[in-house]
Amino acid sequence: MRPCNKSQQGFSLLEVLVGLFLITFISLGMVSTIDTVSTSLDTLSSEDPPYYQVESFFQRIQQDLNSLYTPLYFTVEEQKSKDSKSSREQENVYDKSETFPKVANNSEPIPVIQNPEKNTFIFLVNNHRRVLKNSKQANFAWVKYSIKANDNLPEDEGLKEYPNVITRAVISENIYAPQFDWNNIKEVPILPNVKSLTFSFWKKDEGSIGIKGKFLDNIELLNNEKSMPRLFKVTVVWKNPGSEEREFNRVFRVNWPKFDTVKDYKEYQKALKASLDSKNNNNDPDQNNGNPFFQNNEEEESGELE
Repeated sequence: MRPCNKSQQGFSLLEVLVGLFLITFISLGMVSTIDTVSTSLDTLSSEDPPYYQVESFFQRIQQDLNSLYTPLYFTVEEQKSKDSKSSREQENVYDKSETFPKVANNSEPIPVIQNPEKNTFIFLVNNHRRVLKNSKQANFAWVKYSIKANDNLPEDEGLKEYPNVITRAVISENIYAPQFDWNNIKEVPILPNVKSLTFSFWKKDEGSIGIKGKFLDNIELLNNEKSMPRLFKVTVVWKNPGSEEREFNRVFRVNWPKFDTVKDYKEYQKALKASLDSKNNNNDPDQNNGNPFFQNNEEEESGELE
């Protein structure tokens, strides 16, 4: 067993200097790191809030566009019956109005989708939530996005070219009214310092195979698909105070899957006609004359009668 070293000899001067240098280097590194993190947090906290508003706007409009509702996503428009009397009865089921100008084949009213200007979009959604319990509201609501002059424009020379604010208005009661006066509906400001807002709608090239097409800034140009748009592009030109102009382009789609309702209706009518023809043939006695089974039964019955 080795004896314990009880020497009183300490560190040399060189070892002490090296230790002090290491401690100083580590301390300076920690101070520099903390200062960098603090500076970054201060910078982010002063620059990010305006961008939070932009992201909040796009998140809100995404929820609404995803929930755009029309029965034409799963059925076709009302088909007139060959029977004139039945056709008149179908036409008189609903009183057509500006808000619901057509009726679907399953007797649901079809809401109108309006794009009166490039910066205005009005549609019906099914994601509404009641604020007050037992209020006369449902999951359906009318939503309007538009742009208007900002009454509370800050006194900033750099924001004179961005005097607008994006607003959102909602009608959640009496949604089946024949018409609405949007001028009397409260508009909630969502995004200020906006120069322009544009809604575009995807139109697939006729006869093309695949997804070839283009975005159009007027929903009326979609022709047959104007009552059931599926893909949207929202373009916003916005400026952060003290920064440069930014242009945002976001593309959204509805949650309804792609479904050829016209083809489905034609196949259903074809199968229904075949079923009715088969049923009529089985019930028609004239169609049984050429069947030997029925002829034998008739002979046996006639023999018994004799």
